[in-house]
Amino acid sequence: MNRLIVFILFTLLSCPLLAQQAAISLERAAQQASDRREAMTLYYQSAEKYLPTNPAKASLVAHQSYLIAIDIKDNVMAARAAYLNGEGYSRQNKYTDAKFRYGRGKDAAIDAKDADFAIKCLDKMAAMARYEGNTAEADTYKRQAADLRRRLSESGATAATSNDNRPAPTDNRPAPVNQNELNAVKEQYRVWFENQRQLRVKLESDVALLKKEKDALNINMVELRKKEQQLAAMSQQAQQTIAQQNSILATVALEKEELDRIAVRKQKLVEALRNENLLDSIAFAQERQEQAYKLQSAKNFRNVLLLVLAFALVIVGLIYRRFLENQKQKRILQEKNHQIEDERQRSDELLLNILPSAIANELKMDGKAKARRYEQAAVLFIDFYSFTKISEQLTPEELVNELDTYFKAFDFIIGQYKLEKIKTIGDAYMVASGLSDRITSPLSIVKAALEMQEFLADMRIEKSRENKPFFEARMGIHIGPVVAGVVGVKKFAYDIWGDTVNIAARMQEACEPGHINVSEQIYSEIRYSFNCHYRGKFPAKNKGEIDMYYVNSISK
Repeated sequence: MNRLIVFILFTLLSCPLLAQQAAISLERAAQQASDRREAMTLYYQSAEKYLPTNPAKASLVAHQSYLIAIDIKDNVMAARAAYLNGEGYSRQNKYTDAKFRYGRGKDAAIDAKDADFAIKCLDKMAAMARYEGNTAEADTYKRQAADLRRRLSESGATAATSNDNRPAPTDNRPAPVNQNELNAVKEQYRVWFENQRQLRVKLESDVALLKKEKDALNINMVELRKKEQQLAAMSQQAQQTIAQQNSILATVALEKEELDRIAVRKQKLVEALRNENLLDSIAFAQERQEQAYKLQSAKNFRNVLLLVLAFALVIVGLIYRRFLENQKQKRILQEKNHQIEDERQRSDELLLNILPSAIANELKMDGKAKARRYEQAAVLFIDFYSFTKISEQLTPEELVNELDTYFKAFDFIIGQYKLEKIKTIGDAYMVASGLSDRITSPLSIVKAALEMQEFLADMRIEKSRENKPFFEARMGIHIGPVVAGVVGVKKFAYDIWGDTVNIAARMQEACEPGHINVSEQIYSEIRYSFNCHYRGKFPAKNKGEIDMYYVNSISK
């Protein structure tokens, strides 16, 4: 019985691990597949395996399958991949993101004429709206689903087919096709991320090397202090030696005095001997003795003087050498400090390119940034109209280059008005103003939106002359309280949340291409500065109905 229980527990624990391993294997096979349809199928199967244990990873892998399906125009598979992508976000409780992915699945299912699957996606979108507390939006999705069911019942249809007249897949997967173009795009992104990773590794390596060199300089300073102590000890020893030499000189002086006394006594003896006719011989001997004594005293004094001078020269040489070494070490330390300061400035510039200056400074000081609430923040949502249809007319490289051109122009415009770019999600672009402690007016964000529409109008004229597809944008603006902060630990991002963000997004969804749709709150702030016209009411969560206005131009 115990063995049976252990076997059952082992089976239950190993099943998720086996499923996770199977998902990883399928994902690797998809990455290595040379056929695009095969890669699409493998990504989809991998996402199904990831979903029970790792919904975040399942969303990413399902999105890869969706991109390939859109690229090869397989609407049936695109609808199912988008639905699986929405399931991953739903299990992470990211209802807004999930609703957006279910919407993609609904659009693809309608293009594939699969009404049943479109109804399934609408039901999921209604459920997500209920989870967000937006009953009005949920009722709208329910009405759309009921209308599809009615039309499906009237036509007697029960299933749909894809663009190539194949049955809509349930458990079977489409046959694989080539994906060389998608691999080229993936390779570009991989090379870019690898370059960024190598740059970060190099910076970290340089900083570590500078720290090691600084530690080595500190060790050298310690050694110099030890040598300075040794020189001090040698100087003290030299002073002792000089004191000994002075003592020797004092002894020599005493001996000289004693010799002088002896000489006096000898002089008296000479006088006595002179009486005995010995004066000449004694004077000669005395003179020779005095000369010898003087020579010896002079020699001793010269030797002592030379010894003292030599020792003094050694001390001066050591002191001068220590001075030169100190100057050299100071120069090296100053150069290293300049290098460290340059690297710090480069790191600060990279951080300020990702986050607002106040948030970046808080991260540097405290290692984290607290979330903040702003009572009057204006939020602008931008979305390209018919992005999916236009993207089908362009290669992946052309699509990425086009988005880069448009987003660079948007970045330049908001920089002129000192607005804060929050993020881009696919073809969506979000901007905010008023994210500071001082109260700001929404005039600048409306002016920036008008300049963006002017830029899009110029691009539309230029593209039309070249007979190329062009983008038109829908823009929505709302003002109110938001909460802003940094989320995540690795690859962290600055983001904002709140009803203000959701209402701005709804303003954009209710807008027509080429227009700027603003809420009643924005209109009350800008009505004397811009020409606007009334559009009607729009239901908002917990806000009732909100009046909407189109901004046409700046008042003269």
